[in-house]
Amino acid sequence: MPAYSRHSGLSRTIAHSAAFALFAFVLGVTTAEALTVADERPIRPGQSFALRVDAGEVVVAAGEAGSVRVAADLQPGQRLAWRETSSRLALAVLDPARLSTRTARMRVNVPADASLALRLGVASLCLENVGGDRIRVEGGGAIRIRTSARRVHVDSVDGPIDVDISGPSRVRLSSLSGAVALGVADAAGLNARVETVGGPITIRIAEGQTLDVVLTQASGTSTLPPGVILAPDGRLRIGVDGESAPGAATLERGLAPGRVLVDTFNGNIFLQLAPETATTL
Repeated sequence: MPAYSRHSGLSRTIAHSAAFALFAFVLGVTTAEALTVADERPIRPGQSFALRVDAGEVVVAAGEAGSVRVAADLQPGQRLAWRETSSRLALAVLDPARLSTRTARMRVNVPADASLALRLGVASLCLENVGGDRIRVEGGGAIRIRTSARRVHVDSVDGPIDVDISGPSRVRLSSLSGAVALGVADAAGLNARVETVGGPITIRIAEGQTLDVVLTQASGTSTLPPGVILAPDGRLRIGVDGESAPGAATLERGLAPGRVLVDTFNGNIFLQLAPETATTL
């Protein structure tokens, strides 16, 4: 990404009308329509789960410990292929129609503490309350994640990314042109980087949290809530009493204040204070 300087013309009004509208998508796998394929495999403690799908719709949700259960609607000729190593259980949708990308609809139930590696092509993803140590997602479709995983890494070309984090995590969200949103229910111990070339970026933080935000922006607008402290070094402090100097806040659990690096070339940036219930899982 080209080098550029920190943007200094920061607006201090809440742009309710211009704020990033959260994307929503309705997955056919959540309807009453029967899925044509069902399969199940055991997964051992410590094994991660990997999934590769080229296109379609994928739901990943918490299931019973010790197993991965899959329900899928496949095109004629498509099939599920499993592969296992000592550290990973992997599933792929194989398709003989290599000259065209055909969709598959899937619902996958995995143990809530399983780490995940998902390669989704242009498939959309809805992931709820799964991800023990790590979640890594590569794709180009709409990606919606709600998790307390300790590490979350999402790379997208142009599909929208919307991630809600409920605990201390290392987070990296990256997109070339798609919209990226990060919701933070508990900022203590958070270390996040959110970056785009041209897509809009939204950071939602629950009221009462303490967060350092560093904005790097070549062009575009930055919309901030009132009362945010802008330190001389360009850092923004949220959740600090207006009489206090930046860095003066203390946290009961002894964790460092959360930190978010927001990095874009010409995307617009929105920083929003939200009620805690908006981002708590």
